[in-house]
Amino acid sequence: MLGGLADPVIVVDDRMVITSANAAAGRLFGLAPEHLVGRLSTDWVHEPDRVEAAERLGALLDGQTVRAATLRLVREGDGLRWVEVTGARFADAKGNVRAAISVRDIAGRIERELAGTRAVSRSHLLSQLAVEFQSVTPGGFTEVVHAALARLGDAALAAVVELHEIEPDGTTLLLRGRWAGRGTTAERAIAAARTNFADVPALRAALSGRSDLVEVRPTDQVIDEAKSLDPSLEVALAVPLRPGDQLLGLLTIGWPTAHELTNDDRDLAVSAGRVVGTALERVRAQQALLESEALFRDLFHGSSAVMYLIDPATLRLVDANQAAADFYGYSRTAMLGMDLHRLTVHSKERLAERVESLRQDGATSVIEEHQQLADGTVRHVEIHSTPMRIASREFDLAIVQDVTDQRLAHANLQRLASTDELTGALNRRRFFELVTAELAEARVTDPPGALLMLDLDHFKAINDERGHIAGDTALVAFADACRTVLRSDDRFARLGGEEFAVFLPRTGLDQALRVAESIRAAAEGSDATVSIGVAEQEPGGSLDALYARADRRLYEAKQAGRNRVVG
Repeated sequence: MLGGLADPVIVVDDRMVITSANAAAGRLFGLAPEHLVGRLSTDWVHEPDRVEAAERLGALLDGQTVRAATLRLVREGDGLRWVEVTGARFADAKGNVRAAISVRDIAGRIERELAGTRAVSRSHLLSQLAVEFQSVTPGGFTEVVHAALARLGDAALAAVVELHEIEPDGTTLLLRGRWAGRGTTAERAIAAARTNFADVPALRAALSGRSDLVEVRPTDQVIDEAKSLDPSLEVALAVPLRPGDQLLGLLTIGWPTAHELTNDDRDLAVSAGRVVGTALERVRAQQALLESEALFRDLFHGSSAVMYLIDPATLRLVDANQAAADFYGYSRTAMLGMDLHRLTVHSKERLAERVESLRQDGATSVIEEHQQLADGTVRHVEIHSTPMRIASREFDLAIVQDVTDQRLAHANLQRLASTDELTGALNRRRFFELVTAELAEARVTDPPGALLMLDLDHFKAINDERGHIAGDTALVAFADACRTVLRSDDRFARLGGEEFAVFLPRTGLDQALRVAESIRAAAEGSDATVSIGVAEQEPGGSLDALYARADRRLYEAKQAGRNRVVG
């Protein structure tokens, strides 16, 4: 079916796996068509574009309309190539969902567009380069740098020279670098060579930190090396790459004899040096991380902190230290390859969403959740999750701290701060906080709420005649009697002394009076009787007004003889 098509076309199934490809696709990908079959289609997309490619292909397979996309294709043994991708969804003879993907080579067009960017302002161009360098990796640094240098305005020749070694006498450097000619991303290498900067005073000044920018003339050794590639080169600006205190190398931008250096040229060189130097610093840090893998493993397995490594693609544990095995109650062998879902109370879907959201920032994230141990015990843990790359693979490092006891202690402190110690009812401050919030959140269509003000009758006489222990017993008995009547979402508080309050959400006056009467009757079975004032919340009314009305009715109940309800 695909053989007669001139454009490169591949067909993928609902798992995004290539099921067929024509000869043109084989030529574009750099492999025979039969060698493409069975491979995941997104594996051929440059890593920074891979998420977008997968999302677009998934949407297409789901039946959504997807516009053409411009992506970078990873060709077998031949670097990157810009392509334009379009697709159509169809069903094969067995009814299986498929997508036919047309992959058009647009490298020539992109090269023309890159050449056109020289008309873009230099400040905008440098901003573009800074963004491109954000995602560069050690393996792709040289390629990205050379494509970028070819776009630096009207520069005839540009180079990044990376510092490799400083000899003990401090004057001899071993440099290695690559040069990119104007208008092309083709790379032409200058072999690593020893350069005695004692013969180049200007460069020595730059490298020693005494200058941020120097002009290099034809008699200088670095220019002599470059002239072998471009005989017209006569002058260059050299910028030391020193984003921090450490010198990392040099960036040189050269021009032919006819070019007169301007302040704009100098500003361009300094700004470009900052961009490239920052990128080089970042890449070196990444490289150092890769080279320290053995040290990381020693620290990982020797640490007493609970640690495990997660493969974010499969949400499985790829490694766990002994501290993790001891904490969760599994052997280390049992934990290797374990589904992360077994350690958490979340569903698999919720867990996948959570891991993805944590990775989006690309930095350490701290979350709290409940995790389950091998014996079924659930613990409250704090997890520090950090995306990291080890041996060119992406992982998430999780450092887990058991905070169950701390959170229980905190919850207990919160309870003590919001409740009355004697009766267990809410205290005055917490009661009014909760009622204020409930009144603010209540919808217009909700039934109104009601406030009950309660006061134990002749409570002073109980204290005076029987003592304060008897008084405390009466308060506790009354609070317990109230709880037998109230609902779980009713708010019950001791405001002070023998005075209590109840807020009944979504309750009208008639029902509130019935509840109040039930409380009064329940109190008769304890050591004291109670007088109760009841008020219904008015639309738009304040809590202060509601409190004042209920308090007045409590006063009326006491004046009428006590042990009664007035509403």
